[in-house]
Formats: sequence, C-alpha cells, structure tokens
Amino acid sequence: MAKITIVLTGDEALNRRLKELAGPKAKEAVRKASRTALGPVRDAARSALPVRSGKLRKAVKVRAL
Repeated sequence: MAKITIVLTGDEALNRRLKELAGPKAKEAVRKASRTALGPVRDAARSALPVRSGKLRKAVKVRAL
C-alpha cells in the first residue's frame, strides 16, 4: 500500500487524534470507510445481474482482504 503523508497545523486535539490512527486503528478506519463506500457499488452490481435462481446476486458481497 502506498504511504500517504498529510500535514495539518493549528489544532493540537486534531493532530493527537490523527496520530492515534496509526497501525491497527488506521486499518480498521479504512475498512469501515471502504465498506460504507462500497455498499452502493455492491447494490448496483446486484441489480445489474440476471436472476435465475438468485444465487449469483446473493454471492456479490463486500469483503475485507
């Protein structure tokens, strides 16, 4: 994964909170945001699929890697 660096100045409380997002918390935050953002994509993919038994539609999911 590419390294992203952001520099914010002025708000110490905000800077402390951003530093807390290092490591596992960052991964958790990205996973949660991705699930939320990919929900509409999942729904669109499901609606575009043909329906015979419904198994294919049910198989379209958002998963964490």
